[in-house]
Amino acid sequence: MSEDPSTAEPVSTHTEPLPDMFNNLHTDLDGTSAPAISGAPSASAGGESLTGTIVPANFPFPQGVTWDIADSKRTDATLKLTGVTPAAAVEYYRQALPTVGYRFFQESLEEGRTKVTFVGNHQSVLVLADAGVTLIFTQCTTAVQGEPVPERRSDRVACA
Repeated sequence: MSEDPSTAEPVSTHTEPLPDMFNNLHTDLDGTSAPAISGAPSASAGGESLTGTIVPANFPFPQGVTWDIADSKRTDATLKLTGVTPAAAVEYYRQALPTVGYRFFQESLEEGRTKVTFVGNHQSVLVLADAGVTLIFTQCTTAVQGEPVPERRSDRVACA
């Protein structure tokens, strides 16, 4: 006869802690979902003009975000975002960038820092989330033509 499960003694189980890559994920989403996705900067998102940078006109930004251009050259641009938590920004861009022609390329997790790279539209976009949020746009090496470009970034990728 089989034993009644309600009277069986509990079985002892041994659990191992998850590897650090799972223990260091950002958890500051505070129970809310990522900001709404829009195909272009929303009326309540804004900052310095992106005209003349390599940031596409249809690049999405979370609702309520503002940005400052930290660096802009012919082949790259760096934006510092405010108004969104690092975890919410990562989640937002994971959802939004595929809708405007980017695909996931790679992700790197370190203690207190998440880096997610997407490629598309002849450039890479690195979402860097640590104490703040930084977006780094880098023109792909296959798209740079003509004369040599001075001061090229060392993190350039060959992408289509």
